[in-house]
Amino acid sequence: MAPFRTEEESTRPTYETKTDFVENYVLRPVGKPLTKEYRVYFNLNDKLISPWHDLALYAGDGREPVVHMVVEVPRWWNAKMEIAKDEYLNPLKQDLQDGRLMYVPNIFPHKAYPFNYGMLPQTYQDPNVDDPLTELPGNGNPLAVCELGGAMPRPAQIKRVKVLGSLAVINENKADWKIFVVDLENPEADKLSDIGDVEALMPGYLDTIKEWFRVYKLAEGKKENVLGADGEVQNQKYTLSLIERCHNSWEAVKAEPGMQTRISMPDIAPHEHDAVNVLPRTPENRDVCRDIDPIAAEKCHFLSPNWPDMAACRGGALNV
Repeated sequence: MAPFRTEEESTRPTYETKTDFVENYVLRPVGKPLTKEYRVYFNLNDKLISPWHDLALYAGDGREPVVHMVVEVPRWWNAKMEIAKDEYLNPLKQDLQDGRLMYVPNIFPHKAYPFNYGMLPQTYQDPNVDDPLTELPGNGNPLAVCELGGAMPRPAQIKRVKVLGSLAVINENKADWKIFVVDLENPEADKLSDIGDVEALMPGYLDTIKEWFRVYKLAEGKKENVLGADGEVQNQKYTLSLIERCHNSWEAVKAEPGMQTRISMPDIAPHEHDAVNVLPRTPENRDVCRDIDPIAAEKCHFLSPNWPDMAACRGGALNV
């Protein structure tokens, strides 16, 4: 199955259930990649939708443990893409810092993220509510997702993934949870039922991810992050309850008046936000994954000597 289709490539099949969304959505890129204006909008049945508010969190009729993941930054991909939570329809855009385009740093020996990175729709880490484990407020964002292993996706790809566990990262004194998942299309997915299964199949991977999140802020000239619960990775049961709490927080705040980032997008008339002029009628013929900045992609930061000793890891291989 192709990672995504543009409007010109799509036959626009009938949308019947939320589980069909992965096959039926198409993307509408606007502008030139690696510019502040670049956006990728999500389209379903000829209607623009929000990947945060309109895409269902749970991928099936049951509520666990399969959810939808929106890929923002593929593994080894430097352009720091994210869902624009403060913009109408929440398109994918490249993040900014101090007015400049952001890139995921290369932390030696890794290139960018050593995992596929994205977000869970219909979730919200409420900054007005203290997280029960870390006793710190949420960071005001959807839950972040780290897909373990798997094929290289594309930005804005939507996946059905199995929840395995989670890690609390303390970022600027706020709880920033990372949800660990495996793609249902991964041939090894049946071997992973909980976070405790990961080490045997992917030796050293979880320790690598923890160390990456601990040190990556050093590349921005900031202090290193602290890992919540002394870096202990939480199991599937706890993580599912965390996801449900954040889903309930999204439900609670989305209806608050005046909250542009939290309201349900179909309830907003496009003319009220000048969307007719913002979104061109004809999508630009550009690939989402082009034009990586070679300087940002090649610069390497030497920040940690604490990567897992792979010689001490048990043998194993993951088909990707």
